[in-house]
Amino acid sequence: MFWYERLGRHICGLPRDAVDGPDLALNAMFDNVNPEKGRLRLGGAGGTLCVVTPDKALLRASIAIPTGLPDHIEIFPQSAKTNNQWLAELWRSPPASPYLVIEFSKATISSRGFRYSTRDVFHINGKREIAYDLSAIRRGLQACDGVDAKKLFEASALRRRQLEIPSARPALQLKLDAIAKKIPDLETRLTALPHYGSAEADAIRIIYYVDQRGQRASDDAA
Repeated sequence: MFWYERLGRHICGLPRDAVDGPDLALNAMFDNVNPEKGRLRLGGAGGTLCVVTPDKALLRASIAIPTGLPDHIEIFPQSAKTNNQWLAELWRSPPASPYLVIEFSKATISSRGFRYSTRDVFHINGKREIAYDLSAIRRGLQACDGVDAKKLFEASALRRRQLEIPSARPALQLKLDAIAKKIPDLETRLTALPHYGSAEADAIRIIYYVDQRGQRASDDAA
């Protein structure tokens, strides 16, 4: 098991050939980075993420860093904000294939069925079983380039509502027409944008809001 060999057995101090070693490591208890709090599972940190490649194992977790780890393992502090920042980076510039992405959960996780990611498909294993088409994300980001992305997201939601509520189509079309005055090539951009509610559309929104936070932080520092 790729993740166990590169990361799991090292952070848990388990032998390479331990019986059920991969699953034991996935659900092990660790000391909290805050000594005043009790021990926790990786998923107890609120959505811990890790990325394992043939060269590196990167983990974002609120655990006390075990001693004696190999040089290829790096552990960073974790929060919902940093998780989104990391995901945005990975979606935009994924590691070389193959690599494994795991999101830990308070629920018991099994390593059986883990799927590797590539430069084209990004799999989240564990807490959420989601596959992202990275080419669709790239096309969507291009569609957002140079326009008010929030308006584009709004138009995508309106188009979805038109399909779901036929009786509301005329009123919704008026709102779409108003957005089209600000984005003349709205229809072309909507065609390139992933369908509203899809995993890829959610990823693009996360990337957008991460970028907005970064821009505000840059402006505040200026």
